[in-house]
Amino acid sequence: TGVGAAAAAEAWSTVGHDFALDALRGAIAAAPAPGPFGTRARAALADEVAAAQARLAAQRLAGGAPDRTRADAAAALVREAAAARDLAAVTVAVRGVAGLG
Repeated sequence: TGVGAAAAAEAWSTVGHDFALDALRGAIAAAPAPGPFGTRARAALADEVAAAQARLAAQRLAGGAPDRTRADAAAALVREAAAARDLAAVTVAVRGVAGLG
């Protein structure tokens, strides 16, 4: 986007804080995911979180922001999923955040 590293890092950090993405990453890591696809499922969700964070940070750097109502709903889903530490809850929360940016 042609911005400095400090601005990009700040946008990344702000988006992460606004949507509690570190807590979501922790919930992804802690959620029971048995079977041969458990590790892959966790990795795919973590990748999706990183991609969403990158899109939202780029949007922020460009002066944009997601719809406030949808953003608040996604943030609430993340908080619920982080507390539940359940793969289904985490998946729904990841999709909510991914749909914003």
